[in-house]
Amino acid sequence: LAALAFVLDQLSKWWVMTAIPEHRPVVVIPGFFDLINIRNRGAAFGFLNRSDIEWQFWLFLAATVVAAWAIIALVRGSRHQPWLFAGLGLVLGGAAVVLALMVGLLAFISIERSEAAMARLLAEKGSSLIMAFESILRSGMRSEAGVRLQVLLEEMAASPDIMFVAVTMPDGTIVAHSKRVRLGEILQLEGRELDEKRMRELAPDAAAQWGIMKVEGQRVFVVYRYFTPGLRDIPKGFPMPIIFLGLDVSPFEITRSQNRDYVAM
Repeated sequence: LAALAFVLDQLSKWWVMTAIPEHRPVVVIPGFFDLINIRNRGAAFGFLNRSDIEWQFWLFLAATVVAAWAIIALVRGSRHQPWLFAGLGLVLGGAAVVLALMVGLLAFISIERSEAAMARLLAEKGSSLIMAFESILRSGMRSEAGVRLQVLLEEMAASPDIMFVAVTMPDGTIVAHSKRVRLGEILQLEGRELDEKRMRELAPDAAAQWGIMKVEGQRVFVVYRYFTPGLRDIPKGFPMPIIFLGLDVSPFEITRSQNRDYVAM
């Protein structure tokens, strides 16, 4: 009976999540009965439904384990009382649902934190490399900036964890690339040429942005932002070049794979 209650509870939750938009009422009986999809991370009636309480999860987990243990003890002594046995079975099914959700939530939070930490590490690495690259250019001879830029790009891309480095204009035209043969061509993004519309969707900024995407024919962890080595007092509306740094995505993929194995266990 407890297993049946568990299955029915999960099926009903799945139906609500797929059929009813969040925070949008579905009228069943006009003016009398509506169905609304609202997420409650707390206990009954929204008790402790807050994300800033660190001990909330452990409190609910401990309470669920204690409740399940008490119900099992009562069930063992109520086998000759059908109604009590059935009622406790339903309650035990609910406790099993809560326990499963708590364990699942713990695994999900752990995975999210692990992947976010790896993404932040790669993003900071890419941003630091771009900053160092700009600093070297600023300290170089300005009269040879074009030559030095290409040479430095090629030297930077020689690192095994850097897949490519490219500087483009807002329309995607490549003005510098770690592969010389790509100069003057259009940067490839998700199998298509990058244009101004897709560049606006990427929303480059002075601060580094990042994403996992297919660029230049390979799936990489891309860090990109406006490229301003030594540029001062740029006129308003002047097209700003953008630098793209493609890092090896395998560390992120390895972390994700390990997380999946962790969940499976």
